[in-house]
Amino acid sequence: MRKTTTSSLAAAAVLGLSACATPPAATPPPGGAFQCVAEAGAWAVGQPVSDALVAKVTADTHSRTARVVRPGEAVTMDYRGDRVNVMLDMNNRVDRVTCG
Repeated sequence: MRKTTTSSLAAAAVLGLSACATPPAATPPPGGAFQCVAEAGAWAVGQPVSDALVAKVTADTHSRTARVVRPGEAVTMDYRGDRVNVMLDMNNRVDRVTCG
């Protein structure tokens, strides 16, 4: 049986806690409240999806969160006015941008 050191236990604890960390909160738009405006993300239609594109669409549409939806993927039906949906086509290009 191996002897476990205190430092390796501490490192494991830190790694375990970092997995539970919440991402930083989005900064509210100038109006002060998040409310998705899908038309502001229309520029993305036809573009290949990337993390940077989703982040820019989220910011441009004044949304708090984004959801990327691939063809045939199951999603919840709840409506959230502060969420933008980036709908993709079969080629991983943006097909449309919606709110909810």
